[in-house]
Order: sequence, then C-alpha cells, then structure tokens
Amino acid sequence: WLFPVRKVHERLDGDFVIAPSLLVPQVIGTRDWNFFSHPVRANANFDTIRWERKMYNKPDYLYPYQNYKEIISIKHDSEYIVSGDESDSLRTDAFILYKISSNGDSIWYKKYIPGDAKPQDLGINLPNMIAPSPRGGLVIAGEVGDWRNRKFRSFLMYIDDDGCLIPG
Repeated sequence: WLFPVRKVHERLDGDFVIAPSLLVPQVIGTRDWNFFSHPVRANANFDTIRWERKMYNKPDYLYPYQNYKEIISIKHDSEYIVSGDESDSLRTDAFILYKISSNGDSIWYKKYIPGDAKPQDLGINLPNMIAPSPRGGLVIAGEVGDWRNRKFRSFLMYIDDDGCLIPG
C-alpha cells in the first residue's frame, strides 16, 4: 500500500514524481507493519510507471517507520530531494533526506539529529520545509521535540550538495 504524500512534483516533461511511504507487513517476521520510502515516476495520465524504487534493504532493527513528507526538484528535474522522518523500535528518531536522480537511482541518504539533542531523547524530529539555496546546497527548517529538556525547538540547517552540514 502506498500512503498519501503531501507533495507531488510535476516535471517539465509532464511526468509526475512522488515519494510515498510503502506499507510492508511483517518485514522481519514480527506482527507489526513497517513503512518505507517508495519513490515513483509516472506519466501524465498515471497509467505508465517509468520507474519505481524501494529505498530500503531488510532492516536490522524492529519496527522501522520512514514517513516521507516532501519532494523537491533540483537541477531542472535531473535530481530530487526527499525529506521525512524515521523512527524504530529503539525509540530513536531522526529526520532523513535522500537524493535520487531523474531515473530513480539513489545518490545519497542521510540521517540528521539537529543541535545537541540525544537520539534516545527525541520524541519528534521533523523537517518541515526544504528549499534550494541560491548559493548551492539546501536550507532545511524543522522542529525537534526533546524529552530530556522537555522542550520543542525549531532548527534551521544549511547543507551542501552532498548532504553535509555547512560549516563543517
């Protein structure tokens, strides 16, 4: 099953690219269901799938959930950035970004925990907005719910084209 997405990108050639979450039952023999990213490119009538990718391997932890929120086009539809959040049975939350090419190949995949938050203390870690920077790279705005500090905080990050933080 494909869960709904917030964003559908219409390409200049009329095709559509979406990155919904695929519901997969009992991936590793548990009774729980798992969500994974499943980017798809379809023609304008949605009757021909150009490509689809399952962006996961067999997980090494229980109950993985990857909820994807947004997809944006960069470099004139030649690459896409997908954002979302991921949690697992170890109660670790990270926001995630990955870059795919126009033919669905994975370029990179990164997990982020902003600031001084500790993975085990996160209750929410969401990228709410991503946008290309005029100087290259991406700007990401989001929110972190840190149970250790009992605070919700906003974050703003700047990353380069390879997903690395700037500076550093």
